[in-house]
Amino acid sequence: MFNVLGGVLLFAAVCGTGLFLAIAAQRHAGKNGQRRSSAASYLQYIQDKQALNALGYAQQLRRSWSGFGTFSASFTSMSILAGAAIYFGPVFSLTGAWGFSVALPLAALFAFVVAAANAELASATPTAGGCYHWARARGGRSWSWGTAWLRGLSDMGLLILFAGFAAQILHGSLAGYLGFAEGRISFLLCAALLLFTQALVAWQGRLWIRGFMKLGLWLQVGIVTAIAGGLFLVIGPRLQPAEYLFTFDPGGTGQVGFAHMLVSLLFMFKLFAGSDAAAYTMEEARQPQLHVPWSIYLAPVYGFVFGYVLMTLLVLTTSSTGGPLHDNFFIAMLSGRWGVWNDWAGTVISAGVFAALWGSGLSVLNASSRLWFAFSRDRRSAAGRWFAWIPRQRQTPERLILLLTVTALAILAALVAVHPWHDANGTIWLWPLTGLTLVSTGIAFAIPLGLHLFGGRRRREHVQVWHPGRLSLPLRWTAFVWMLLVALASALYISAAAALIAVLVLLCAVLAAQLPRLRRRHPLPKQPATREELLRIEQQYRHI
Repeated sequence: MFNVLGGVLLFAAVCGTGLFLAIAAQRHAGKNGQRRSSAASYLQYIQDKQALNALGYAQQLRRSWSGFGTFSASFTSMSILAGAAIYFGPVFSLTGAWGFSVALPLAALFAFVVAAANAELASATPTAGGCYHWARARGGRSWSWGTAWLRGLSDMGLLILFAGFAAQILHGSLAGYLGFAEGRISFLLCAALLLFTQALVAWQGRLWIRGFMKLGLWLQVGIVTAIAGGLFLVIGPRLQPAEYLFTFDPGGTGQVGFAHMLVSLLFMFKLFAGSDAAAYTMEEARQPQLHVPWSIYLAPVYGFVFGYVLMTLLVLTTSSTGGPLHDNFFIAMLSGRWGVWNDWAGTVISAGVFAALWGSGLSVLNASSRLWFAFSRDRRSAAGRWFAWIPRQRQTPERLILLLTVTALAILAALVAVHPWHDANGTIWLWPLTGLTLVSTGIAFAIPLGLHLFGGRRRREHVQVWHPGRLSLPLRWTAFVWMLLVALASALYISAAAALIAVLVLLCAVLAAQLPRLRRRHPLPKQPATREELLRIEQQYRHI
């Protein structure tokens, strides 16, 4: 009874914290007079463009993203449904029901703090570079290069992770329907199909990408609601008692310790990775200094509510399994539960999870292409200009999209050549890719937070429209320490090899930024650029 009461109070405390931080930020936005403007779209565009021009950048991407569009970018990239499908089995094996009733709210609490700190940084830097430009505003070339490469490495890990699990579902379904033997080549062909369809949608520019992200958001909400409601209606009378939610029953092994609890907490925190995706739409959003920070912050808040309801209901429908569970347990369990009611339920659930994975990969690809666009645009070399090229018609960095797609497929092929993506013991690459994502994200977020906390040299920044008031400094310190702990714990308990790769990438990026030859070829662009130069670039594109 006391465990249940404590769990309810923990859930209420996390939700209350999310609401409290939102109210604090809203009050500050009201004081600054930055509520939603009723100005005409053209006047709003001029204001947004001038804010970008003040930082020395021309308006090359087309501004058309609404507040809901930027929110869908963060929510889809984060993908609670796809994360639940991947991590439900491993977490239940490690700590049983505790991993969802306690570890998930604790992870969400820290995710709210990190999102609030990132939202504040994004509000002051209305460019498409995200954490790269947050670091550049205070740390110059070296730290910003390291941040960009680490964030790009994290995106690559996410893209491969989503593509691999989506290809696993597609591969198994096609093998069953067409009757061919599953192999590495056929798996890679499925992965290539997924990655290049994502690239094709991203190439089409704003209308396609916005439409698919909004569709992905509503699809995830609908599927989560359907699964939760269906489980409650079909299995409601046979649910486990509420006390079961707060028990340690790791797959029937009877063994649980600090390492199990810590890894479960990290896996649950991984569900919220990608919530900063809206920051990379800054140069395409209307009122970006207001809409984008709110999207960064609200995505994990709403994601937690949906994820908690989904996973606690799933836990209440299951029990000790007598052994370790793998990453396919989520789909297998739901198919088994719903299969009693309808033969097509398993197929529908698999299709829904597949669509969520595909949509999350699309959102990550879009965000990563904008990050590298901002990075390449700051370079003054021929290679930088070539990669940063924006076509007049589609107004999207299509060369970078193609490069990221080919790179992800090549890395996935190399991984599969070493060991098949999935075997009887599950997905061997789940832990290394998760460790790589967590370590890279942790350091990439900690760098700009640390530079702002420790007084790095200030470059031109805008007034922070989104600001939690007096809570700003405690939130930054908490987020900074937490992200460092996430990186350290992931290196120690999830994948030391992935951590080593991330550290090597950081060192290489920082050292490369200091090489005299590169310093001559890649000088920092003059800030701000001349008005004539900006107009010359902008006249090539359509903006409204």
